[in-house]
Amino acid sequence: MKKFFFTISLLVFFIVFFNCGVIRPKVKKDLEKDPRTQAEESFDPWSLDKDEPIITKSLFSEKSKKDSLDVFRGVVKDESEKIFKTLYRVQVFATKFPQEAYQIADSLKEKFKKNIYVEYESPYYKVRLGDFEKEDDAQKFLRVVRSKGYFESWVVKVKGRAKDNDKN
Repeated sequence: MKKFFFTISLLVFFIVFFNCGVIRPKVKKDLEKDPRTQAEESFDPWSLDKDEPIITKSLFSEKSKKDSLDVFRGVVKDESEKIFKTLYRVQVFATKFPQEAYQIADSLKEKFKKNIYVEYESPYYKVRLGDFEKEDDAQKFLRVVRSKGYFESWVVKVKGRAKDNDKN
């Protein structure tokens, strides 16, 4: 009886083991290319030496280091020196692919009447909305954003300049 049970269990083991090894998922051969990889395929590193550098002149090159730090800390001597201030924005999306970030930003233009920013913070492109001076105003707008289906949005604190055409 033990021999029969052992033989049956060994047979079941081999049937299960060999059948699982043979089963493979079906893969479509005619899959469309992922739009996020199109830039990688068309990238030519040899063309970089022909391009102009993207490095821009610093906003603080003429000022001393102390003055630059004062501006970032919010210490402003007069209104003409006011360059950056603390703002609150609602971050809706983050991705490593710029095309995807700009597609989301374009779709947000139709839904929201706020300034839309695509900011690059290595290695992500972040899509953010609004220029709020108070965190409470940003939290109120966050509720509106979430009510329109962007449930994973949150408020971020940034140093920057507000665009003039934002309607807070």
